[in-house]
Amino acid sequence: MRNVAETIKAVRKYLKLTVWDLHVRTGLSMETISKVESGTGQPYLSTVQTILDAMGCELKVVAKERDNA
Repeated sequence: MRNVAETIKAVRKYLKLTVWDLHVRTGLSMETISKVESGTGQPYLSTVQTILDAMGCELKVVAKERDNA
């Protein structure tokens, strides 16, 4: 979950949004958003999706290439 947390924070900063801005856009508490961004706790996928939606982003799952060894 660490890469997701780091990406969310980086995108938020790139968009020049504050944690307060995301709080207003999502209705999530600032504490929840901060925990997601710091990688602490284990947020529900729906929480991550709510934050991503508020920033105009989406989460994609891509299958890894199989190692034929």
